[in-house]
Amino acid sequence: MEKQCAKNYISLELNAAEKREKRGLRKTLDVAIIAAFLAILSDFEIASFFLIVNHTTFEWFARIFEESC
Repeated sequence: MEKQCAKNYISLELNAAEKREKRGLRKTLDVAIIAAFLAILSDFEIASFFLIVNHTTFEWFARIFEESC
């Protein structure tokens, strides 16, 4: 279940990143979101670091994660 959610999320995020890139927007946030998501699947302590550093990223990630599952 988690792996399927991860695949769905990453697919959605990469599609969104491509659209933003075409509009000339930076991909820094995209990288942070994907890194945080992968960290959550593998190591909660690393994930906590990402979530504390960027709370906005977490809120956005949580919304997308719910949609992808």
